[in-house]
Amino acid sequence: MQDRVAAEAAAVGDRELTPGGRPHLGYTVAVLHEAMRLCPPAPVIGRLAMQDIVVDGYRVEAGTMVVVGTYAIHRDPALWDDPLVFDPDRFSPQNSKGRDRWQFNPVWWRTAIVHRRSLRHPRSHPGTGHHRPAHRNPVHGLPISH
Repeated sequence: MQDRVAAEAAAVGDRELTPGGRPHLGYTVAVLHEAMRLCPPAPVIGRLAMQDIVVDGYRVEAGTMVVVGTYAIHRDPALWDDPLVFDPDRFSPQNSKGRDRWQFNPVWWRTAIVHRRSLRHPRSHPGTGHHRPAHRNPVHGLPISH
């Protein structure tokens, strides 16, 4: 694994690395994603329920603080084959096809359980009528913004 990452870095050479260079570092990104999956810097993420919802048969009232166990989701054998094994290839393009977008939640994952918007989200503009639409989390059916 180290040799593959080193080879990708060597191929970049001395040129400045920009976001456009990411496609040339596919395996390196997969290694980083796998490290974040097994050792998330934020093992839980707290959000405020903005509307009454039902999660797995349990009623969650608006105003309730909800905690998402990122650590547990990233190690759930129902979601990941061999969840305790470090395997960057699980993030290859072919192995990522069809993966639920909420299955992997790295630290930069921004969600909130909302009706129309999250006041914490930088693209939300309270009072202006401009906000991101809520979508349903397919894994748990929660209304969320991203």
